[in-house]
Amino acid sequence: MAPSPVPGDVGGLVVTYEPNLDLLEQVLGAVRIQVTRLIVVDNGSSNLASIRDISERVGASLVANPSNLGLAAALNIGSSKLCQGDAVDWVLIVDQDTIPPAGYAGRLLTLLRENDLDDPRVWVVRGVEGAPSRTATHGKRFRYIRAAIMSGSLVRVEALRVTRFREEFFVDLVDSDFYYQVAEQGHKVVRFESVIAPHTVGTVIDLKDRPTSYESSRRTYYIARNGCILVLEGRFDAKLPWVIVSSVLPVAYVEGFRTALRSLLGGLRDGFVRRTRSSHDG
Repeated sequence: MAPSPVPGDVGGLVVTYEPNLDLLEQVLGAVRIQVTRLIVVDNGSSNLASIRDISERVGASLVANPSNLGLAAALNIGSSKLCQGDAVDWVLIVDQDTIPPAGYAGRLLTLLRENDLDDPRVWVVRGVEGAPSRTATHGKRFRYIRAAIMSGSLVRVEALRVTRFREEFFVDLVDSDFYYQVAEQGHKVVRFESVIAPHTVGTVIDLKDRPTSYESSRRTYYIARNGCILVLEGRFDAKLPWVIVSSVLPVAYVEGFRTALRSLLGGLRDGFVRRTRSSHDG
């Protein structure tokens, strides 16, 4: 499958772990036509043979880890491959269940140049996180932001060469830590309000007649642990308490209050003493 022309050389990176295969094929196909090279890093999925077949069909290179090394480690592995040589200038990072709109990467880079923002100080450019059905803001408005999710981010290769994803975080808040590092190095993240970066979190459940995203108690543990570590490091984000609370309530509803509380308190305890290896990892 030949890639569509885009302004600048863009690589793609997708991390997989037990993905829905039909959806994954759509995701990889949508990314592949926007990039010159696509790397898929799998974290020990049981359906690896099918992931390999899909990767070959869309023209992606597959790196198969023998076990689940965590999102951060997989991102580091894929980034290191895309950063070799001068093949690409930017890397589009997309979740395994997020289908980027046609021309997403090219649109971001075009807006970057039209707004005179294409300079070395800008390390990340992205659209507004939201459901695929969300309506974008018209015009070319943009803002500098301090934090965002990783999926849908177009990251300058220079940033990936000098900034590593925090592997001891395993999965949650890996993106927050990465963006903190970008800011601490004096660089910027630009978000264009006229571009939607589709994103779906977990499984949608009916919580008292209100559609709510649910992810397992395992994720609550990571959010609490890693969030606690960031706070202790002075990297407090005003949204962090809400992120923790919003992860606990659906778990309490689905898995029970005790399970939710145990995951929350276990995460806070390990975060307070900076213990970043546990039975949750792997």
